[in-house]
Amino acid sequence: MAVYVENGRFVLSPSDLVGFLHCPHLTELTLATTHGYLPKSTNEDPDLEVVQRRGLEHERLYLQRLEVEGHEVAQIDTETTFDFQVEATLERIHSGPQVIYQAAFLNAVGDGPAWRGHADFLQRVERSSQLGDFSYEPEDTKGTAQSLVVWVTCPPVWLPK
Repeated sequence: MAVYVENGRFVLSPSDLVGFLHCPHLTELTLATTHGYLPKSTNEDPDLEVVQRRGLEHERLYLQRLEVEGHEVAQIDTETTFDFQVEATLERIHSGPQVIYQAAFLNAVGDGPAWRGHADFLQRVERSSQLGDFSYEPEDTKGTAQSLVVWVTCPPVWLPK
């Protein structure tokens, strides 16, 4: 997901933060594209498509393994609106399943940019939080730096105290 503007406010994702940390010039180009100063890239990268396909396959197999092992997995329907996905995620977090698959988050607190993100999996851990005797930790099966960024950009209600 690239930077975009909604209701006059930038909406950023963990990918945007990771991109900035790797290359600040990438952020400049992204903002120029967002403002319409540069056209959106139409270049397709076949190598990137292979990596993405393999990552999604690995994620699917991991989900399958969790289910076979008997873990309670609550899945968020990714075919709905993002707002619905965020609402469904918060409902699942409060109900306390062992695993939440495809969690969606939005942090629009304050006047700065809003942050949105997805976690492949949230794993329940028995550490107290605002939820009670448990909390959740994000797990990214594709092994990207974005999994750490979820901790920074998303609401803290589900994080350990």
